[in-house]
Amino acid sequence: MSSLLAIIAVPLGWLLRLIYETVGNYGIALVLFTLFTKILLFPLSIRQQKSTAKQAAYQPMINEIRKKWANDQMRQQQELQKLQEEYGFSPTAGCLPMLLQFPIMFGLIDVIYKPLRYVIGLSDAAIKAATDVAGNMMTLSTYSPQSTIIQAIQQDPGSFSSIIDADKMRLISDFNPNFFGFNLTEMPTLAFNMLLLIPILSVVTMLLSQWITTKLNGTSDQMQGSMKVVSVSMSVMFGWISFRVPAGVSLYWIMGNIFGILQAFILKKMYDPEVYKAELAAEIEAKRQAKKAKKKVKIRQEDGTTTEKEVSEAELARIRLEKARKLDEERYKE
Repeated sequence: MSSLLAIIAVPLGWLLRLIYETVGNYGIALVLFTLFTKILLFPLSIRQQKSTAKQAAYQPMINEIRKKWANDQMRQQQELQKLQEEYGFSPTAGCLPMLLQFPIMFGLIDVIYKPLRYVIGLSDAAIKAATDVAGNMMTLSTYSPQSTIIQAIQQDPGSFSSIIDADKMRLISDFNPNFFGFNLTEMPTLAFNMLLLIPILSVVTMLLSQWITTKLNGTSDQMQGSMKVVSVSMSVMFGWISFRVPAGVSLYWIMGNIFGILQAFILKKMYDPEVYKAELAAEIEAKRQAKKAKKKVKIRQEDGTTTEKEVSEAELARIRLEKARKLDEERYKE
């Protein structure tokens, strides 16, 4: 694990262990842990919602530029750059909150994958030794071997007594991975049993969360179309991953989706993107009208005389550009 993930995972692991020691149930601990992480990331969610609403407010102007200069990509880019400079709009501003969430999410996944390290508190040396012993007893999970090791220890604690001290052995023996009939250390299969609900709930809650979020956070129709494809693809992919990881990992994602739905309604109540878009649209229109407004300026002619003329901001910018070009021609002509 990289140093960055370690910085994130260690305090989160300490939190998960504290919650588990308090409630005594791994499933409930994961639910409360997921809730805490949602609260932790809530400020980033607010920034993301603002950015999405801002993107939707400027989208008509962006579409107008792209349509007008569809056959001139260079001019199109120039006009989009001009739009950003004049209105202080950046299409990449919403990327920062999303990028900040990635290392946090990977740190969380690492915590879920490694209950021996973060819930039980075993040292790396003890985990390595236990891995060697458990590997001779059964096939370890590729994605989360520590969950398999816990099963091996519970089935045959005597084989590990010389590796793990008595206090840690007691914690592992008492480790309760059951949550409403689900063993969170087991991996779901296609067999018709309770665990099959885990992949199904992963897909359903993810699709529902994405659909509700895009409806409530001010995402434009054009953006919604592209996001639907991404949402369905990610949901199907994670449904497949749910058969490859312990059910505890999927429980974290399921609860994250459920809390995400609740968060979308809270954000809508606290910070309505439609109101924000309306305010932005009014500001944009005011700036556009200001640019069209005429004002008197003095223009120096080539013969040295000055004349007073009423021009708009756009016309004034054009005059200044022409003057700058003429000065450059005079300066650099041979």
